[in-house]
Amino acid sequence: MADQELAVTPEIIENGHASSMADKAAAARERARKAAESLKEKAAETAHVVRERAHEVAEKATHQAQEAWEVVSDTSLRDVEAATTKYVRAHPGRSLLMAAGVGLVAGLLIAGRRR
Repeated sequence: MADQELAVTPEIIENGHASSMADKAAAARERARKAAESLKEKAAETAHVVRERAHEVAEKATHQAQEAWEVVSDTSLRDVEAATTKYVRAHPGRSLLMAAGVGLVAGLLIAGRRR
């Protein structure tokens, strides 16, 4: 049915409908051009917003990483050892299960590399 509507027949030409079809086609092309231009502008705006947001997130992550590094670098190895020893003494069962879990995961990773 669509082919019949688009077909240019001698009757259409004789009745002057060919020029109105050409006008309709030109109008459709213009609408498509404007829609494409609008889409291009919106895409450029969105890209700009995404770039700004990514920059903000990167700055925030950098700041948080610097703060974390400062905390970690201020903590001495002896402080970590003392805190770990205190936790293990307070929670021996949990500590044993965690150590077993870490050992299991390490063993699976090592065994996986050999295959």
